[in-house]
Amino acid sequence: MVESQTMTAGNSSVSSRGTGARVQISNLVKMFGPVAAVDHINIDIEPGEFFTLLGPSGCGKTTTLRMVGGLEKPTEGSITIGDDVVVSVSDRKFVQPEKRDLGMVFQSYALWPHMTVFENVAYPLKMRKVKKSEISDRVSEALRQVGLAGFGQRPSPLLSGGQQQRVALARALVYSPRVLLLDEPLSNLDAKLRVTMRQELRELQERVDVTMIYVTHDQVEALSLSDRIAIMNSGNVEQIGTPQEVYLNPATAFAQDFLGQTIGVLGTMEDDGVVSVKGDSESRLKGTVADASLRKGDAVLVAIRPERMLAHSQMPTGVANVVRAKVMEATFVGDHYEYKAEIGDEIRMISLPSTTVYGEGDNLFLEFPESAVVVWGAAAQAVIANIRAD
Repeated sequence: MVESQTMTAGNSSVSSRGTGARVQISNLVKMFGPVAAVDHINIDIEPGEFFTLLGPSGCGKTTTLRMVGGLEKPTEGSITIGDDVVVSVSDRKFVQPEKRDLGMVFQSYALWPHMTVFENVAYPLKMRKVKKSEISDRVSEALRQVGLAGFGQRPSPLLSGGQQQRVALARALVYSPRVLLLDEPLSNLDAKLRVTMRQELRELQERVDVTMIYVTHDQVEALSLSDRIAIMNSGNVEQIGTPQEVYLNPATAFAQDFLGQTIGVLGTMEDDGVVSVKGDSESRLKGTVADASLRKGDAVLVAIRPERMLAHSQMPTGVANVVRAKVMEATFVGDHYEYKAEIGDEIRMISLPSTTVYGEGDNLFLEFPESAVVVWGAAAQAVIANIRAD
């Protein structure tokens, strides 16, 4: 099947002409009326880097991408691509999108339905008045690059979703842009095809010398594809780092809860980073205290990575960092159960392998290593509640 083809390059490649450019976003602001969709952000993207803007709906990631592409004008700030300042509000400079040397792939793919695959991919070259003989070579090369050699005369409406996405990629790469902008390009594909296309997109990035800026709300896409990730929230950048850095060392409670699964437990600060669980005087947790201003007696939120959790049906002896949970409801979802459980005064969702089944009313004793536990100020509870509301 064509869907299972990999994006294998031929003897020549698109990367033989293009060179990835550095992208510098400085003090960028975008106002929609009184609302700051993007609020004074600064991002420096290295040449050839796969850089992802990650966050929930309405966080400003797509607006940022559109400003880089020239589809939105910023209210303040500047953007530099390579050595070229493409927009500077203070200098009243704005370079039109078609003159920024960018490729764009949208969520909808935006293919012309009345054109063949070849005509769709060739369109940017025709607009740039490239010679016909060169157009043929470059389109064939781009189609080979994305695994669609031989599909040039296929009508675009007859393609599957995965094939349409590949055509959109070929069209964006055919004129060898310095930067490729991708806005949720995999969201219209089914789950299995998304996995395949993630793998192939990363392989393509490694072969093609182009800087990629990728927008997604999907944390798996961000972690598996990116060299670095910017986690965005309400128009601000919460943290920038490698996938390992932002996951293992979150800079804020938002970053921790948005990227990966988190169990949040309310409690009271005691001595030496120990927290007593609210509503359960027998449960204690110890971990990394993220807020140095916290003092004994302060209300706190303990954020726990559940993948490092051990579940026991009896209270383990000689073990610290154990929390009691009472099962309220169990739901089978294939390879695991999702449990609605009472921890202290709060109800939380807990996922456990289906090898052991717990019923309503059963007690669980959840054990966590200190390195999986982070203690935040109580204000983080509202931050996390807003994430889950989205």
